[in-house]
Amino acid sequence: MEVDTSSSDVVSEERNRNLKLGRILCSTSPGEDIVISGLSGSYPMSNDVYEFQDKLFRKVNMITPNRRWAFKHPEIPSGIGTMPQINKYDAGFFEIHERQGHSFDCSGRMFQEKAIEAVMDAGINPTDLEGSRTGVFAGLCFGENEKYWFCNPKETDNYVFTGYERSMVPHRVSQFLKLRGPSITVDTACSSSLYAFENAFRALKSGEIDTAIVGGVNVCTQPFLSLQFARLGVLSKDCSCKSFDQAGNGYVRSECASVVVLQRAKDANRVYANVVYCKTNCDGYKEQGITYPSGQAQAELLKEFYEDCNVNTADLSYLEAHGTGTPVGDPEECNAVDEILTKNRNKPLLIGSVKSNAGHAEPGSGVCSITKCIIGMETGLIPPNLHYFKPRPDIKALSEGRLTVVTSKTPFDEKFGLFGINNFGFGGGNCHILLSTHKKKKINNGLPVDNLPRLVCVSGRTSEAVLTLLDELRDNGLDAEHVALFHRLFRMNVRNHIYRGYAIVSKSGEIYRYHHRSHAKKAIFVAFGELNDWIAVGGKLMEIPVFADSLQRSQKYLLDKRIDITDILKKATNRDSYSVVGNIAVQLGVVDILRQLEVRPDRYYGNSYGELLAAHLNGNLSLKDMFNCAVAINEAFSKVCDFTSNGINGDSNGIHEPTIGLNNGYNDHTECEDRYGYVAEQFKRTFKSNQLTPIKETLLKELRSLLPTTKGQDFTPEYLLSALTNNFHSTNLAAEENSVLFNLGWIYTNKDIEATVIKYGTEDKQNAIYELLKAIGSMYVCGHQPQLQNLYPPVQFPVSRGTRMISPFIRWNHKRDWYAPYYNDTAEVQIESNEGQRNILLQLSDPQWSFIDGHVIDGRNLFPATGYLYLAWETLCSIQALSISQTTVIFYDCRFHRATNMPAKGTVAMSVTVQMGTGQFEVVEGDVPIVIGRIKLLKDYLKKYVEVDFVAPNNYLKTKDIYKELRLRGYNYTKGFRGLQDCDVNASKGHVKWEDNWITFMDNMLQIKILQTDSRLLYVPIYIREMIVPAPDHLAWVNKNFTEIGKPPNLPVYCDKSTDVIRCGGVTIKGLLASSIPRRKDLGVPVLERKHSHV
Repeated sequence: MEVDTSSSDVVSEERNRNLKLGRILCSTSPGEDIVISGLSGSYPMSNDVYEFQDKLFRKVNMITPNRRWAFKHPEIPSGIGTMPQINKYDAGFFEIHERQGHSFDCSGRMFQEKAIEAVMDAGINPTDLEGSRTGVFAGLCFGENEKYWFCNPKETDNYVFTGYERSMVPHRVSQFLKLRGPSITVDTACSSSLYAFENAFRALKSGEIDTAIVGGVNVCTQPFLSLQFARLGVLSKDCSCKSFDQAGNGYVRSECASVVVLQRAKDANRVYANVVYCKTNCDGYKEQGITYPSGQAQAELLKEFYEDCNVNTADLSYLEAHGTGTPVGDPEECNAVDEILTKNRNKPLLIGSVKSNAGHAEPGSGVCSITKCIIGMETGLIPPNLHYFKPRPDIKALSEGRLTVVTSKTPFDEKFGLFGINNFGFGGGNCHILLSTHKKKKINNGLPVDNLPRLVCVSGRTSEAVLTLLDELRDNGLDAEHVALFHRLFRMNVRNHIYRGYAIVSKSGEIYRYHHRSHAKKAIFVAFGELNDWIAVGGKLMEIPVFADSLQRSQKYLLDKRIDITDILKKATNRDSYSVVGNIAVQLGVVDILRQLEVRPDRYYGNSYGELLAAHLNGNLSLKDMFNCAVAINEAFSKVCDFTSNGINGDSNGIHEPTIGLNNGYNDHTECEDRYGYVAEQFKRTFKSNQLTPIKETLLKELRSLLPTTKGQDFTPEYLLSALTNNFHSTNLAAEENSVLFNLGWIYTNKDIEATVIKYGTEDKQNAIYELLKAIGSMYVCGHQPQLQNLYPPVQFPVSRGTRMISPFIRWNHKRDWYAPYYNDTAEVQIESNEGQRNILLQLSDPQWSFIDGHVIDGRNLFPATGYLYLAWETLCSIQALSISQTTVIFYDCRFHRATNMPAKGTVAMSVTVQMGTGQFEVVEGDVPIVIGRIKLLKDYLKKYVEVDFVAPNNYLKTKDIYKELRLRGYNYTKGFRGLQDCDVNASKGHVKWEDNWITFMDNMLQIKILQTDSRLLYVPIYIREMIVPAPDHLAWVNKNFTEIGKPPNLPVYCDKSTDVIRCGGVTIKGLLASSIPRRKDLGVPVLERKHSHV
């Protein structure tokens, strides 16, 4: 129903322009409508959309006690809506460096994965988007850990900027998918994701892009941001968002990572919702303050919105409100809604807010609302609100019945199927969008009209990923549209998927499945032998339209021979009279199926009369000539059978035993390597007899008349007769390493061929369609990409409403944990510059210190001696407000009193004090000094470097030998502490690998000194007389001599035993003393008491 705007008051020229633009954006030609075609997300207590849907319908309160920080404050509410996992990430799939992965914000990691899931949910292979005009629009707000990464006075990680800078969130997706469209981060506070959605909508409408990836992410990891929100007065103290209820006292913060894909309808494989229109505005100036919501601005937005899109507000089926549950926000919003949207309605407007169920995801709240609406559209039921018991007295539309809050699963009016969504930012950024339901409804639950079983091929990052997709297909019945989405999605290789699998499913359930680690695409060869029962195979395959069409084409060349293959297959008569022709026609039909699937064999080979088909497919024989020769061979075979029907006793060149009778030939086949098939065996056994020379000569003469003679031709009548007589086969030529050999019928395969052999047509009483689908699935596992959609009746896209999602069943390689912030009140580094003291909390789970777990001595994870010196150096730089890479320092008179054990879990607290006057430093654990010494900055330093071009001779010890020796002494080094690349037998020369880590580098220098000690005792450093570290000069030297020229940074190291000096790069260590310590006794070894004799 259209809105009559002719009677409106005179509007401004500006409004007229906006109205005209709005009408243009909303008026589209068929197929140009913007639709939501893909969806994925993670929500509080929900890993995916289906889990979220289940909890919404079961009215589960998704707010739980906070688990993001161990910090208590009376003003911070104890509850929060948290996603199940924020420390998981598949860095391998996205080709992300490990250090980058750790310093990559949780929001960015999750946005990447959800973006790929949404794309695949839309039935789009990620490769389809490469080079396309696809835009990425991310709604983001707070970077809750930017202070830790960017403002810490210590030297920052090199990967932080590309990991935590918010614009990198969409950029990472654009970079991985190789997109050419805009990549935008949108921040309008709580309306960020819908503002991003509106930007994407306009870009699609204007033709700037063809596809949009739009999402919002919010991760709550910092208690002080929650404290600020609490002091702003918007958080609920009892941790419940009571939208529209008189007890409403604010919202609960929550998390989400959700992404949708927008496309034009003509390009979409599925449609969750049609996007009718999007519009935004801003509150502008407000006397009450910038954070106060403006009902007037919201009303103006809604009024102009429905005028622009020319939609009658009375047709609105449901409104997903912003509904934060705040005492100010709900009345302002509902009164604006009442003013604009409830007029001329004959029944109440249904409203709700997902924030009552899952909290307020702030910048991601808009896509949470979209998700809820899509759930309603797909199921036909609007999910219920929680915590609504009595309407707010200042919202008259509720008490007077113009608005109704949905509190139970409620069907909506599908006549128009219009869902409106509000999303407002606390700074005044308002957005409203209108969605309509997809009108195409599923018929008969999607069951196909044909009875062909469906072959579905899938891939994934892990074995579990493949099995999860196959389980989804098995557990929800055969839906031809759902299968068609899988066919489109996996019609090409998915980059970095390393497992493949397939399933054969029918209306009665799953028939077969298989999965395996995928292979690189292998060359594929097809070999033609003799099918065990060509009648049974061909008769069953006639159910496949492609095969039936192939037989019809073959039939044209056999009509003048009065051979009707189709009739023979249907009646199963005269099977033996046409074995050669029938085998060739059926096998050609199988090849035509492969062609239809776009599986292109590299070459074809044949055995016996299978050489005919191989010659035709290799381009050496026409189809007509092939069938003429096949008929001639078939007639010769009939004569052979007549001649041998009573058995023959010949001479040494004759036949010594009766041949197998015709009626038993197909039933007596057993699988053995020298079996070639009944007809081929007959030719081999009989053509060697002199008694059959006339038949052979007649056949040769006829073949000469049928085969064209071309100079230099390999395939000649003589060659073919030799193949029949000697059972010669060309399959030996297919002995390519790591190839795939598809054997049609009985083929002898050389055991020495390192190939994957796929057999077909050699077994009795097997379903020929099932076996063929298994063979095609095996080709997929071997790296080929059969276009399965070509095998079945076409499906009209987009698919019907209610077609199951794909994204909830995509699994990643989440076997390892990645850094996710966890705040506690003792974790932050405190620096008191006046006293030069720094308190540090060390834990192995912190990416900055995780490498320390590689420093294991005598089974104990000890904090390295060079680590204490680095802490003193870092503290000095913090006091002086300098970067470590900019300073040259000298340590002297450093004494190590004891070592610190690093626990696998938990923390170690240390205090570092540097006296600025004397340079005296002290590292203390608890109340006990661990290391004392002196440290000073050097301004004038005489640079001394070792020679760069030193090359280790072949007789030097290598890394493996070095650390084997150290392990025997009790040093179980791993990771960066295995930096010695080589050294001579005296441990006076060698190379140390530079990995941008001062602690491991200097410790590796100390290790070469330990190697000089000719003892299996365990030594630890106790004293260093002097150590000079010229950081800027050293780094410049490494860059000039190694990095810039692409040379591995293996730096020469010298350890002079006479002068007691170790030098590597610019670093010099003098006067190192080490003391032996007792090794721990192995408690598993019994102590044997010596028997004493008394005199």
